[in-house]
Amino acid sequence: MASGPKGAHNRAPVFNGENYGYWKDCMCVHINAIDRNIWTAIVNGPFQITMTNAAGAVVPKPEDTWNAEDEKKYAYDWKARNILISALGVDEYYRVSHCKSAKAMWDTLQVAHEGTDDVKLARINTLTQEFELFHMEDGETIESMQKRFVHLKNRLNSLDRPVSNAVATNKILRCLNRKWQPKVTAIKEANDLNTLDITTLFGKLEEHEQHLKCLDMREKRTKKEKNMEKEVEKKSIALKASSSKTSKREPKDSDTSDDEDSDDEEMGLFVRRYNKYLKKNGAKHSDKGKRSYTPLYSKYTFVPKVSTSKTPYSHHITCHYCCKKGHTIEKCKFRRILVPKGVFQWLPKCNKLCTHYQGPNENWGPPSLN
Repeated sequence: MASGPKGAHNRAPVFNGENYGYWKDCMCVHINAIDRNIWTAIVNGPFQITMTNAAGAVVPKPEDTWNAEDEKKYAYDWKARNILISALGVDEYYRVSHCKSAKAMWDTLQVAHEGTDDVKLARINTLTQEFELFHMEDGETIESMQKRFVHLKNRLNSLDRPVSNAVATNKILRCLNRKWQPKVTAIKEANDLNTLDITTLFGKLEEHEQHLKCLDMREKRTKKEKNMEKEVEKKSIALKASSSKTSKREPKDSDTSDDEDSDDEEMGLFVRRYNKYLKKNGAKHSDKGKRSYTPLYSKYTFVPKVSTSKTPYSHHITCHYCCKKGHTIEKCKFRRILVPKGVFQWLPKCNKLCTHYQGPNENWGPPSLN
C-alpha cells in the first residue's frame, strides 16, 4: 500500500503491493514534479548518447568523449531507478531487483499488478460493462455516487481507456432515478454537456439534493404538527363529551324533584275532578254481587302488582300500613309520600265510598271525603 507524504519532493510514496493504481498516479506526479526528463527515462528508457561518424551513420558515443550534457542525460536513468527503489517495499524490490533500467522496473511492476495485454483487455471489458450498467442505487446520496463513478472512471483511465467528459456527463444524467428527472431536464436546457465538467455537474446535483432534504424535513414537520393537532382535537372532544355528561347528570336530580312536584299537582287536579264526578253522578257501590268498585285513582293508591322477585310467595306479602299486598311497610308509598303530603288519609267506611266486604273498617281516600 502506498504511504508517506504525497507529492513530496524529497520522498516518494511507498508501495507494498496494494492499490497499485493509486501508487502509479502518485509516482507520476512526484517524478514529473522533480524533473520531466526523469519520467521520460522511465517511459521511454535511458537516453541513448550517440554520434554521427564520418560515414554518416549514427553510432554510440564513446564515454571518454562525453561532455556535461551527455553526462546529465546518462544520469536521468539512475535518478529514476533511485526514486523507484526508494518507493518500493522489500517484497516489491526483490520483484524488480534484476532489472537493468528504470523502464524495465516500471514495466515489470505494471505487468505484475495489471497483468499482460490479454489480462488488461479482460479488465477493460469488465470495467466497460460496469460503466455501462452504472446507475444510482435506491437511497444513495450524490456524494457516494460520485465516489463510485470517479473511482470507476479512474480505473478505466489507468488501463489506457480514458472516458471523455461528454460521455461522463451524459452517463451521470442518465443514471439518476425518476425523482431527479426535473433537475436533469433543467441542466440539459441550461448547459452544454460537451463542455460541462463533471465536478460542476456533481456540485449542481448536491445543491439540488440539499434543497430536497429541506423540503422533506419541512413536510415531515408539518405532518407531525397536523397529527399533534388532531390528537389535541380528539382530547378536547373527549373532554367536552365527559363534561357534557356530568352537566347532564346534575340537572337530572333537579328534574326528578320537579317531576315529583308536577306529579303531585296532577294528582291534586285529578282528585278534585273525581270529587266533582261523584257529586254529579252519585256513584254508589253495592255488596250484593260481591263486586268491588275500584276507583279511577287506584293507580295512584298503588294497586298491588305482581312482584318480579324470584320468591313464589311474594304476592302473599301484606303491608301493615296500607293493608295492600305485594310490598312491605318499608316500601309503602302511602307512608313515605302520599300521607305526609296530605294527598290521602284514613277514612271510616261510609256510603260514599264502599269497598269489598272483606277489608278493614277504614279505607284510603282523599281528605275532601272526610
